[in-house]
Amino acid sequence: MVLKQDVYRNGFYALTSLIFSNVRHHIQYDVFATKSIGFFLGNWFIHYIAICLLCAGTLAVYAFIRKRTAFESEELKEIDVEDLLLIVFSFVFSTSIAVFVIANGPY
Repeated sequence: MVLKQDVYRNGFYALTSLIFSNVRHHIQYDVFATKSIGFFLGNWFIHYIAICLLCAGTLAVYAFIRKRTAFESEELKEIDVEDLLLIVFSFVFSTSIAVFVIANGPY
């Protein structure tokens, strides 16, 4: 994982994994993951690692595709690891919020 001294990005990564873990736990058990502080932090850390593994898989697929194909766009050639991490975490953040809203809809 490439984590620089950018406080806002690192905070966004932590917030995303926190929201993701609570949404998953709320949907699965119908309560938020707040039984104890140890359980809460353990649940958050496990989901943080899971999202990092998702980022690693995305980076591997991107590197494979980048080697095999010739991009027509210069913007796609110049994507670096930090930008890819931000894209994946933004996707996980937005889908977590959407799943929470859909699961707790007014129906």
